[in-house]
Amino acid sequence: MDFDTSGMIRSVQPVGQFLNFSVNEPQYLHETIQDVVRAEQTKQAALSNSTTSSGPTGSWNALGYGMDPTVGKGKVVAIDYSSPNIAKPFHGGHLRGTILGNFATRLLRGFGYQVVGINYLGDWGKQYGLMAVGFDKYGDRTKLHQDPIKHLYDVYVRINQDITTTPGLDKLANQYFKQMEDGDPTVLSLWQEFRSLSIDFYKRIYKRLGIEFDIYSGESESARFVPQAYDLLREKGLLREEADGAWVVDLEEYGLGVCALRRADGTTLYLTRDVAACLERAERFGFDRHLYMIGDDQNLHMKRLFKIMELAFANETDTKKQEQDQEQHWSQSLQHISFGKVQGMSTRKGNAVFLEDILDTAQSTMLEKMKENQAKFDAVKESSSSGGGGGGEQGSVELVADQLGISAVVIQDFQAKSAKGYEFSWKRMTESTGNTGIYLQYAYARLCGIADKSGTTLNTNANTALLTEPEAFELANMISQYPEITLSTLHTLEPSTIVNYLFGLSHAISSANQVLQVKAVAEKGDTELAEARFLLLWCAKIVLGDGMRILGLEPLERM
Repeated sequence: MDFDTSGMIRSVQPVGQFLNFSVNEPQYLHETIQDVVRAEQTKQAALSNSTTSSGPTGSWNALGYGMDPTVGKGKVVAIDYSSPNIAKPFHGGHLRGTILGNFATRLLRGFGYQVVGINYLGDWGKQYGLMAVGFDKYGDRTKLHQDPIKHLYDVYVRINQDITTTPGLDKLANQYFKQMEDGDPTVLSLWQEFRSLSIDFYKRIYKRLGIEFDIYSGESESARFVPQAYDLLREKGLLREEADGAWVVDLEEYGLGVCALRRADGTTLYLTRDVAACLERAERFGFDRHLYMIGDDQNLHMKRLFKIMELAFANETDTKKQEQDQEQHWSQSLQHISFGKVQGMSTRKGNAVFLEDILDTAQSTMLEKMKENQAKFDAVKESSSSGGGGGGEQGSVELVADQLGISAVVIQDFQAKSAKGYEFSWKRMTESTGNTGIYLQYAYARLCGIADKSGTTLNTNANTALLTEPEAFELANMISQYPEITLSTLHTLEPSTIVNYLFGLSHAISSANQVLQVKAVAEKGDTELAEARFLLLWCAKIVLGDGMRILGLEPLERM
């Protein structure tokens, strides 16, 4: 078959039952570069004219290369993620759901969805009653205000140990929770203090991870929808009262057992409050889709919740979705994004369960590694003191080390399929070679250094026909795959797809860097070739940086 070789397709050859297409490599490379240039110019223009933040709650990436904001235009997605329990430690195990939710939020916003990020705190229930009883016995207000999470955890551990030796303690916790649900002002005052102090602490950790929530909610706030939930389920013939006065929903025919929704003493349960919260969110946000980023140990709970909502709204229509020509009721759009457990997560001393301790250990580990190369360490230090290092809050060596540590932790997690668990390894994740978060940061920082070292400026109209090396085409080919990668990931919400792509891109960048030297040709006076090479590497930097940001990382310009 004959083709105009000035176009994208050079030739087509029949091979058995297949047709093999060969691309016009110079044209393909040129078009790929210009696609990135146009998308980046559009994004930067939009950001300069926008009052929205550049963080996860803003439209930071909605117009970037590989993003299509028309996909999710007009659609609302609620995402429930992180959700620590005030009565238990904010431990390393919370990390996975937290960073997965942040990743999904950023990706969906990149495709134009209006995302509502919800941090649904475990701030209600019998376990809180036990915590309050424990605080009466072991609490210290000075320690509470110094470090609320760790002190409440210490109290919780001690009072749980007392249960086996102190008769009536469990009953006392139930009574305390009953007072909470009855609205006792004294009891609620202490609860509010614990809750507020905990949220302030959580926000500090979330800021460190680059995470912002739209809503800090909690089981307590769903209380006003509990009567509505009971009425709905009773009206649908789903609620049954037992001989002892407890209320249940029978899901035996679906293999989900009999689910209690109200205890005999009238208090609610976790499932009750989740049903109520779902009703509240549907009314408040009118979501088209609701994602729950929760570990696989909650699989049965989530199946029960979804089945109850499905039965409660069987054969009902959604007015909003009718207007949008969608037949599915919102109760059919609930989705559990399950993930496996992380084994062996502790500090290198093996003695901590708190997420903050994990992040601190990652930071100190990277600081030690940075100091191993004194020349580079001094360069980063000098750059930081002069305002370099990558923008944002990267104003010190410690903050650079913190970003490196976070990158190491996040990428180790995202390399594994989210549905599977994995073994946490300090040694593996902090290596600068191989497929690690440190390697991605190194690849990005090296690209950032090309302009400074070569003195070459960006020319978006550079003569790309000069890029004849195989490594140039291979890099352009990797770049061109990014839109397909992001779109396929949108459907699976599997971060390992993007992580593996970025590793491949970084390897292509490394190969190209060895051949497409910018500084060497610039020093010889070949400005045209230097600009062409620099433009291609600049495109690679844009794609690598955007991909890292989707994963929740802050790309570093110096390290």
